[in-house]
Amino acid sequence: MTQRITNQMLDARVSYLNSIVGIKEPVSYKTIGGYAVYSAYGSTGIEKVVSDSGAVTTIVPLGTKKVTFNRLCSFIDGIVAAKK
Repeated sequence: MTQRITNQMLDARVSYLNSIVGIKEPVSYKTIGGYAVYSAYGSTGIEKVVSDSGAVTTIVPLGTKKVTFNRLCSFIDGIVAAKK
């Protein structure tokens, strides 16, 4: 049986992502370079703040929590591999 993905699990992975790229918690829409979880229409995604006016770019598009979690883990794995 597969594991159910929760909002807390997504938040924990995003916190880890922010820590490996050097962003201090908590992330707001004024924290340039910070990653955050966002939700719309019953779906979840990951976005990155790109300006101090709150502009964001989508890193992981809206999808189920499981798909978003898996894509986020792959994104983090890529960053960790690139830093080695």
